[in-house]
Amino acid sequence: MDKERFTYHAEILRSSIVAFATKLCGNREDAEDVAQDTLLKMWSMRDNLDRYSSPEALAITICRNRCIDILKKRGCDPLDETAASRLMTDASADAMLLADEEKKEADKILSYLPEPQQLLLKMRHVEGMDIGTIAEVLCTTEANVRTMLCRARQKVMVLFKQSSLK
Repeated sequence: MDKERFTYHAEILRSSIVAFATKLCGNREDAEDVAQDTLLKMWSMRDNLDRYSSPEALAITICRNRCIDILKKRGCDPLDETAASRLMTDASADAMLLADEEKKEADKILSYLPEPQQLLLKMRHVEGMDIGTIAEVLCTTEANVRTMLCRARQKVMVLFKQSSLK
């Protein structure tokens, strides 16, 4: 995963990670630390993040594990049966809600793009097609595909920033 794409995901994930960590740890300071640790851990794994079907679920899992470590240091027992069940249920529910919210937001932003840019981004990022294959499908060069992808991503970033300011 490249820096631009990671930054895009990190901006979306950060607030959810902080909210989840605040719920588990009980205070905002620890939650901010957990969010930072989670994003740093994901950054160190950035070359392998594309292998995960849901980087969002991975972020919630890393966050949950870091919260458990903090609670253990405080002398709490976060792994009794009730707490463990609550942590697993909350993490799964939060991961699913986060993934659903992100999909809705992405679909909304993509709907503002011209159809060719929507198609191009879906071929590359949803279907996972490589640049060469996309170039063949569109009867163009790989360089042109890269340029079109760059422009489409820039437009998505502008639209994303506009929607997050509202």
